[in-house]
Amino acid sequence: MQHEEMELNSVIDLGGTIRKITAKKTKAIIDPLRKKFGITRIANIDGLDTLDIPVSIAIRPNARHLCGALGKGLTRELSYVSAVMEAIESYHMETPPLPELTGSYQDLYKNYLLIDPEIFPKGSIARGNIKEISFGWNQATNLVNHQINYIPHVLIKLNSSQLNSNAGLFSVTTNGLAAGNTLNEAILHGLYEVIERDSVSRFLAKKSFERNKTKIQLETIRSPVNKSLLEKFIDKKINIEIWKIPSITDFPAYYCRIYDPMSTSVFGYFYGSGCHMLEDIALSRAITEAAQSRAAFISGSRDDIYPSVFDKQRAQQITFPHSGSQESINGTIAFKNTSSSLYSNSFLKNIEIIVAALKIKGYEHVLVFDHTKPEFNVPVVQVFIPGLQS
Repeated sequence: MQHEEMELNSVIDLGGTIRKITAKKTKAIIDPLRKKFGITRIANIDGLDTLDIPVSIAIRPNARHLCGALGKGLTRELSYVSAVMEAIESYHMETPPLPELTGSYQDLYKNYLLIDPEIFPKGSIARGNIKEISFGWNQATNLVNHQINYIPHVLIKLNSSQLNSNAGLFSVTTNGLAAGNTLNEAILHGLYEVIERDSVSRFLAKKSFERNKTKIQLETIRSPVNKSLLEKFIDKKINIEIWKIPSITDFPAYYCRIYDPMSTSVFGYFYGSGCHMLEDIALSRAITEAAQSRAAFISGSRDDIYPSVFDKQRAQQITFPHSGSQESINGTIAFKNTSSSLYSNSFLKNIEIIVAALKIKGYEHVLVFDHTKPEFNVPVVQVFIPGLQS
């Protein structure tokens, strides 16, 4: 794989995602590495559902956090690659490099370009003055000014197999963790994810009547890919609702909710979201992610789906009015393809466009930590945008 993007204008629309090379070529590159990442098998789990939207799971029994990594796509090959790449991302965050510096912000900031730890989301055991607590630091690149800054090491490590006294100082998540065929492809998808999670947080904070002002009329969605996806839900009489949601960059973002009004099992709502500079891709990602959530629940193969999640689904089934027809829950606004006119067939150019949009909104730190390991040469990054919600 390419650690640097050599050809600026060479990308491929694979349907639901834009990549540097085909899924078949990516699969040929990553398959020989599966054993090194501890992947023992890849299962197709969509057959347990009725939707016929490809969903795969890559299993790593000895993972240091989650054993199962999910992937979805418009084709079996895309869902397979998506699951394996997600597993590769997780492996890298479970095994980050050692800290390059150790000490408190107060002791180090005069000699090193440290990011103020106060700007990162606090964890469950945040205590005292975080600037006076000693912990590790690693270099990250700020895409706004191209400076190399140091960020807390704990943010780039997710290892549930070890106790870490500093783990609860910050909210540590996989938000912004992304792999790609090139470094810039990975960075771009990390940016999309961080912006998407922020968009969902802002949307869900709104009152119900405000949210419904942006609910989409499904019959106005006309792209072949998304019409085909919608037909799968309609054919199986599974209700689907889609909202256009606010994005800090004003690039397209969508939120999707699905449920089966006829189900007699413990099925409540399942959700998905997507963000992309291209409208149709943002929408398809939201739809396929909702289908992925449903398949994961049915399969019971995710080790972070606890009994409480099943209890919540059961409560939704009992409490929420699921009997409405698809027509009765349809939206009020037409789908409009307002894809950014700034979109380029260059990952690097699109990164620059998004960073410029964030800078205009007042975000001074768009930080990228490069997780890529030379022995594997699969680009993996983690994007942090302090101030955005997750």
